[in-house]
Amino acid sequence: MDQWIELRRKIRNQEVPLRQLQRETGIHRQTLRKIRDNSQPPGYQRTNPIKKSKIGPYLDRIKAIIEDDKQVHKKQRHTAKKIWETLQSKGFDDGYTIVKDAVPQVKDYDELNRLLRDCCQSDLNRTLRGKRSLSKKQLVAEDCNSSIALPDDKFDYRKSTSTFASSVSLVRYDTNDYSVPVTGTVSVHKRTSNELKVCAQEWVQKKFLMQKKCALRKSLYPGKWQHELVVNEVRHPKELDFIKKEGVKILYLADIIEQLRSDKTCIKSAAGKDLIELVMLKTKQ
Repeated sequence: MDQWIELRRKIRNQEVPLRQLQRETGIHRQTLRKIRDNSQPPGYQRTNPIKKSKIGPYLDRIKAIIEDDKQVHKKQRHTAKKIWETLQSKGFDDGYTIVKDAVPQVKDYDELNRLLRDCCQSDLNRTLRGKRSLSKKQLVAEDCNSSIALPDDKFDYRKSTSTFASSVSLVRYDTNDYSVPVTGTVSVHKRTSNELKVCAQEWVQKKFLMQKKCALRKSLYPGKWQHELVVNEVRHPKELDFIKKEGVKILYLADIIEQLRSDKTCIKSAAGKDLIELVMLKTKQ
């Protein structure tokens, strides 16, 4: 391909004679003409249609079936497979594919559009069941008479608003969260106070105020629950300030461990291990 482009550039831009290129490259002059006239290799193209020796005697039969199908309901028309089965009953002993290829096909989109337009035009005279015995053409005319013109004012099909991505790459619009692609991490220090406030509100909503979680807590204890968050090391204390403003009590792990040590309290965890192991770990640090 690179050689094709280079030779084409020499022929068209530098106006190098084909005879000279033939001597330099050893490429036949006819091939050089193809390079000059085509932006890319045209590939192999069949000059003559494939001879259909086996299906040839049955082509007239296929055309007759297709023409007869135009007079019946579309649900009663023959498919390529049905035509193949019909030909088998007439002595055809070849495969289905050769019959399918013999059924007329459109060559390009223009021919397809013409075929569809002709089909629609011919279908306008069809009477629809349950439509007051009117044809499709009459129904279309009624719809055109009943239609109103489009308004002159421009319809605003979109709604624009300002927003930002949360710490978990979510953008909120109305009451829905949408995931957005993020290139690189965004530091909390680069966010505005309003952004930190909204992120904290979203986190508290998902952590404590979801409908299922509220229903579960109410089934366990109908009284008032205290929302608490235990933290250890905090990289951005400013986030905690906004979480506190949402009514969440912040508890620090170091304070809890120190209180357990001072009270000499040993609590069994749900997993069955002594919480004192955690205290000793903190002591070693």
